[in-house]
Amino acid sequence: MTNKNTIEFVAGRHSTALINQLAEELNLTPEEVVQKGITFMALYAGLRRENNGHILLQEGNDPPRILTL
Repeated sequence: MTNKNTIEFVAGRHSTALINQLAEELNLTPEEVVQKGITFMALYAGLRRENNGHILLQEGNDPPRILTL
C-alpha cells in the first residue's frame, strides 16, 4: 500500500547486474546509482525540485541515457 509520501520501486530480475554495469560505466558505487535513480524519479514526478539540478537525455544512444547533473 502506498500513499502520497512513498515511492515504490519494483526491480526486475536483472536489475542488480544493470545497476552494477551502470556504476562501473559512470565510476559510481551501486548505491550512488540507486540514489540518483530515486532522485530522478522524484524530479520527474514533480515531487522534488532542485534549483541547480538538470535532467538531460544523452543523444546518440538507443535508448537515450538519462543524465542527472
